[in-house]
Amino acid sequence: MMIPATTLVRQKWDFVRRGGERIGTLQFAADGRVIGQTSPFEQHWSLTQDQLVLSGDGGLATTCFHTAMLAHGRWMLLGDFLPLGWPDHHELHEGERVEDWESVRDTVPEILSVFHEAVLFRTSSRVIAALTGLGIYFGRSVNRFAEGDVVFVPRAGRTEPYCSYSIGNRIVEMGAFSYTESPLPDMRIGRYCSIASGLDVFKDRHPVEWATSSSISYDFIAPIGYQAFIAAQEHFNQGRMPPRRPDTLMAPPPTLEHDIWIGQNVQLARGITIGTGSVIAAGAVVTRDVPPYSIMGGVPARKIKQRFSDRVVERMLGTRWWRHGPDLLQAADITDPERFVDTADAWSERAPFEPRFIWAEDLIAKLA
Repeated sequence: MMIPATTLVRQKWDFVRRGGERIGTLQFAADGRVIGQTSPFEQHWSLTQDQLVLSGDGGLATTCFHTAMLAHGRWMLLGDFLPLGWPDHHELHEGERVEDWESVRDTVPEILSVFHEAVLFRTSSRVIAALTGLGIYFGRSVNRFAEGDVVFVPRAGRTEPYCSYSIGNRIVEMGAFSYTESPLPDMRIGRYCSIASGLDVFKDRHPVEWATSSSISYDFIAPIGYQAFIAAQEHFNQGRMPPRRPDTLMAPPPTLEHDIWIGQNVQLARGITIGTGSVIAAGAVVTRDVPPYSIMGGVPARKIKQRFSDRVVERMLGTRWWRHGPDLLQAADITDPERFVDTADAWSERAPFEPRFIWAEDLIAKLA
């Protein structure tokens, strides 16, 4: 693992499932306890054979972080959750180090709240100037916010500089040279992506495999459940019916790879991946993974055609040209895909553009 125990103990760590669902912010106490975890399977920690091992009260190891790496100035942990120690059933977990910023709230009055996943700031001219200085922009205007609006900045995201948000107040994991004209949920977007207005991501699913798909069987917990369902359960069942929450009620958000164009009023299912170079026509409803360099349209969306020949697509993906900045676009002939990949191939030995990710701590450092 190559990370000292003192580094683990002194820091807070934000943990997520590989699909993007956040687990929470945990701390590792010097006495071996895991602080902040409610699961009975991850109450203790130890370093065993260069792995960070989490275990339950009975001593059974349930989560093993086998890889630690320093990427873009941030420590990251990668590992596997093994439910009840069963080796044939596991899911990948990620951990990223986060800082304790609540102590600086007195020196940064724009901080309104600190959550597991983001810091909520009240916008001001100096907050917008600091975000712009970090490389986060807000459409075609320098500052589209009114004084006192709010903006969410991720605590442990993968946001790169030179990205743009023309609408909305949530900074998401967006790669360099991408923009959105739609407010976005917490999702991951690659580089050189163009998102038009009206994008909508599916919400939670209903249990169509049950006798009834109605959420009255589970969405009646006060105070957040539907008031009509709460009243109906009390009237008909005197509150005795337990909620039966379906499995996988909310799938992970969709993932957009690189150089994708999303047209107006597109709907995306959760849990899907839109492949690099794809185009989604206006009004499409995409319910399945999209292969790279596909043009998709319709309800449900189907492949209309492939943008380039198989040979060119293979070469495009092989060059991974999006790792470079727009200086490649200046050097290459972007009007001719075959000549473009020739230049991109020649750039394969050049150092890619690898900026540090932008986190809320960077904004706070500029404001404090």
